[in-house]
Amino acid sequence: MRILVLVCFFGLMTGLAQNAPTAPAAPANAAAFGQRIEGIEFRGLRRVPQDTMRAALHTRVGDILNEESLRQDFQALWDSKRFDDIQVKTETDARGGLVLVFIVAEIQIR
Repeated sequence: MRILVLVCFFGLMTGLAQNAPTAPAAPANAAAFGQRIEGIEFRGLRRVPQDTMRAALHTRVGDILNEESLRQDFQALWDSKRFDDIQVKTETDARGGLVLVFIVAEIQIR
């Protein structure tokens, strides 16, 4: 019986590991690293205000975008357990400034 439980537990952990998040790839525009962030947006939020999610981030408007901060932000969002999927990209605003965009899929509550 113990072996069966152990095998089932191992199988469950293997399946969970396959679904574990990986650090985000570089934003669509990797040249954005080193630029000043002029805005941070979330797309896909329905239940949580954008300001609440911005407060969870390490990165702030005015900071210089760097890979380590982006990884920390991704991990903080994922660890909030609010999302099934998180994508990160950069865009340019109307004035030519860098906007960091988090595209999220909230976990469905049943």
